[in-house]
Amino acid sequence: MLEKNPWLTKKIEEQESPEILTKPLPQILDEMEANIRAAAVAAKKAEESAMAARGAAGAANTASTEAAKRAEEAHLAGESAAAKATQSASDAASKAEATAKAAKNVAEKAANRANEILENESRIYNATIHELNNPKYSVIIPIQIVIVESEDEIVARIPELNLYATGDTDTEAILGLKQEIIELYEELNSTDNKLGPLPQSWLNTLNKLIVITDG
Repeated sequence: MLEKNPWLTKKIEEQESPEILTKPLPQILDEMEANIRAAAVAAKKAEESAMAARGAAGAANTASTEAAKRAEEAHLAGESAAAKATQSASDAASKAEATAKAAKNVAEKAANRANEILENESRIYNATIHELNNPKYSVIIPIQIVIVESEDEIVARIPELNLYATGDTDTEAILGLKQEIIELYEELNSTDNKLGPLPQSWLNTLNKLIVITDG
């Protein structure tokens, strides 16, 4: 008869015996309930986080849509401003061209008139203007003019500016010429458009001859 092994016998007995709970059942139930509550709280927080994320995504989408709308408005405003600037430049160029044509016509008429008078001249002599009979303007250097006496009238001229004035006497013609000088000077300085070569040369000459004073 074989002798029993004490160690083996103990192991067999342990395997055949049911496992004994190491904690009381109420404590285990409490821990399970606590775990369930913790899981519920975690699930609620996860749901709140998801809702917050969805709200943030909606706000971001709204902001993106609004930004795109503002960008489109800015684009359209830029195109409108560019179109207006182009039109303004075109209008300014047209006005400048019209001004140049008008100045050219005046110059041609003055030259033609002077030539007509010169054909019937009786006497030509030079004179000098030292003031313009206007307290607003002063003469920097004496302005050389030409007086042409004909049978019909007397003409005072400034050939460099294509200016002339007529009168029954030389005094009357010179007074008229002074007024022509002022009007031409003011007209050339009043335009914001770029002057053509001929009007610009007139303005350069006038700037050497007269100046605006405080009077």
